[in-house]
Amino acid sequence: MTKRTVTLPPLQAPITSSSGELNRDWERYITLINESIFEVNKYSVTINPTSVSANTTSEQSFTVSGVSTDDIVLVTKPTHTAGLGIGNVRVSAVNEVSIVFMNCTGSPIDPPSEDYIFLVLKV
Repeated sequence: MTKRTVTLPPLQAPITSSSGELNRDWERYITLINESIFEVNKYSVTINPTSVSANTTSEQSFTVSGVSTDDIVLVTKPTHTAGLGIGNVRVSAVNEVSIVFMNCTGSPIDPPSEDYIFLVLKV
């Protein structure tokens, strides 16, 4: 795999023209990003996060077989849990993803065991 640097067009450059056509700088940027992604994988993993203390964050690690430290990972929690948010997700080691859970309430939250969806971009 060849690594490539993709530079964002100038922020003042409009994305589309007045006729609705994509600006050439932005078109090239989008094309380069598309060419830089070699593979996209979707994983469904049952995880059971531990309790998150009141008014704090908690980074927790889970096994997601097939991820590597060069990957970009996105996560979807399948249900809403009041007061609980996800602040960050990263590949922390080979086959391991770490999720930062945020508790913005005055009481601990014990998230349920659920099938989380991970979208993994191999770049």
